[in-house]
Amino acid sequence: MATDPDAASDAERRWLAAYDARQACYERHFGPLPANVHRLRNLMMVWPGGCLVECDGGPAGGSITISHGLTNADLPADPMLVGATIAGELLDAGLLTEDEADSIQTPEARQVRQGLAGYGYELLVHTGHEARWPLMFLDWAVPHEILHALDLLNRVEEFGAITVEDVGLGHGRGADFLIAPAAAPLPTGLELPNGTARLLVATAITRPELVFALEHDGPSLLRLLTEHGHGQTSDLERPSVV
Repeated sequence: MATDPDAASDAERRWLAAYDARQACYERHFGPLPANVHRLRNLMMVWPGGCLVECDGGPAGGSITISHGLTNADLPADPMLVGATIAGELLDAGLLTEDEADSIQTPEARQVRQGLAGYGYELLVHTGHEARWPLMFLDWAVPHEILHALDLLNRVEEFGAITVEDVGLGHGRGADFLIAPAAAPLPTGLELPNGTARLLVATAITRPELVFALEHDGPSLLRLLTEHGHGQTSDLERPSVV
C-alpha cells in the first residue's frame, strides 16, 4: 500500500510536538538533559526515538533516571511490530525455531483511555546520587510495558501503589520496588499535545517492607517511608523501616 506523504508528515509532526513538549518539561524540572541517552536495542522497532535519561534531580536533589518516550504520539505500539519483536527475542535466545517464530500470533491491540498520551505515564527512579542500577530497573520495566502489557498505570491507579518483586539489577543483584504516583518535590504529571500523563516513581524497598505492603497495602508503606524521611528516594543500602 502506498504511503500518503501528507499523512506521514502529519504523524511525524505530532510525534515531534509530543517529544519536544516532554523534553521541555523535563528540562524545566530537572535541568538540561545530557547529550548521551540510553537506547533499548530490543525495542528499536516498536519504540523509535524512545530512550532512558539520567539527569539531575532538580528540587528533589540527587539524580533522576527516567523513561523518555512512553508518552510518544505513536503509542501504544503496533501489535504486529510487538509480535515480531517478541518472536525475534525468543528466536535470538534459542527458545524458538524460525518456523515457530513465524507462527507466533499477533497480540491484541492495547487500549488506553481517551485523552492519555501514549501509555499515559513516564517512569522514574530517584536516587541520592548517580547510580547505574536504575537503568537496569527501567530496562526491565519499559519492555514489559510495551511488549507484555504490564499495564502499570491502571494497576497503580487501582491500588494507589503496587509492588514488584526481585527485579534483576545486574551482577546477580536484585531488588523489590514500590511503584506509586510521583509526589512533591517531584513533578506529578505532564501536559503534552497528544494528551496528559502521570509521572510514576519506582522506589527500592527491602524485603520486610515488601511483606508489609502485601499485608497492608502500597500506600501504607509509602506513608511509612515518608514518615521516616525516605519518601520516594531509592537507596539499596538503607535499613528497613519495618
